[in-house]
Amino acid sequence: MAWFRCFTRGENFPGKLAGETGLVGFYTTRFVEASSAEKAEALALEGLRAEAKLAPPAGYQPSGVGKREAQVVQYQLQNKEIGDLAEASVWIDTKTQLPLKRTMAGKRESFTETYSVFTLDSKLFEIPPN
Repeated sequence: MAWFRCFTRGENFPGKLAGETGLVGFYTTRFVEASSAEKAEALALEGLRAEAKLAPPAGYQPSGVGKREAQVVQYQLQNKEIGDLAEASVWIDTKTQLPLKRTMAGKRESFTETYSVFTLDSKLFEIPPN
């Protein structure tokens, strides 16, 4: 068996950073002894999953839409003409980074949108030749 150095990037782990609880990312290196690179990767991930410091903090409740884990971003919008202030939230899928749901509530109206299918027009992202 050989020794392997496994460099791992973790994303969207519930944790605490600078006193704020939320989803965080990290980089780490683990050395494992295995018979192949694939087995070394599996052993390194298994070891990371078993580490108590990567477990969610006490009281952490993941947000989600259906069975998809999401990060909630909250913001406010103001209509400058009439001064109304609306509270809004958008749920962003932690794996695809696409929006799953959006809510908005103001004095006069409120709504909820739920997204399930995305079709992107690739022409919107083309750079025209000089």
